This record gives sequence, C-alpha cells and structure tokens, in this order.
Amino acid sequence: ARGVTLIELLDEIYLDPAVGLFVNHYEPDPRYGAYRGVEGFSKKLTILENAIALFERVGRGERVLIGGVPVSAAEQYQTGKYDELHNWKGFPDEGIRFWLGDQMNWLILRPSGTAQALRFHVQLHAPRVTRDSIVREKQRLRELARAVVAELRHEVGA
Repeated sequence: ARGVTLIELLDEIYLDPAVGLFVNHYEPDPRYGAYRGVEGFSKKLTILENAIALFERVGRGERVLIGGVPVSAAEQYQTGKYDELHNWKGFPDEGIRFWLGDQMNWLILRPSGTAQALRFHVQLHAPRVTRDSIVREKQRLRELARAVVAELRHEVGA
C-alpha cells in the first residue's frame, strides 16, 4: 500500500535511534554436509572442547579478542537433553555465547540438534545509522560478522 519493499521498510525501522541496525549472520561447520564417522565426531568434540577452553579463559578474566572485538563475557546454555544420547555429560548442548562488547552483540557456537555439525550465529548492532550511512554500516557489520566467525573457527580448530 505504501509502495516500498520489505528491505526499505526494515531500513526505516533501523533508522529509528531507539532500534538501530541489526545484522545477523549464520555459518555451519562443516560448511557443507556433516561430520562423518568416528574421525568427524572426534573433530567435532575437539572443536567443542576448544570452545569450552576459550569460555573458561573469558571466565578467568583474560583479555580475549574475536575478530578484533573484545569479548566482554561468555555464557553456556545447558539443558542436559543430549547428555546420555551423545555421551558428553555437562557440555553446553545449546551452545556457548560470547558477548562482544555489549548485550546487543554476540557470537554463539552450538552443536546442531539435527545433524553431526556445528552452528555459528552472530548478531551485531549499530545503534545509530542514517539514510546516508545505512548501506555502508550493513556492509561493515556483515564483514565484521564473517571476520568474527573466521577468527573463532581458527581459535577452536574448525
């Protein structure tokens, strides 16, 4: 009725200083398919163990950067629903969230609930954008999200 696209409508919302711009990014690991066999399962567990070690470093107050962004906190999400099924008692089966600066910016690494794979999810926020800057900010946040995932992949051996 207004003659605007969905993207244009979202951009109007993002221009509101009470909302700001949000960019979300997702990548699986492996990038295609799933971990196969005992060797693949072993690699997946090693990556998860490395993620827990990184979580513990953050918990000890060590300075940790991911993609050049300081990690301000980390949090585990544990339901216990995979403890017996996957035999990794106590692993945060819903993932580990690394807070990047404030509560609006984060990266989650979690095991897939449907495949022998891992999932990387990122949310980044720019609090203030203008009509002139929104396209540049979207691109900047998308590039930063890819860099954050790339660095976490490197850090945990994915």
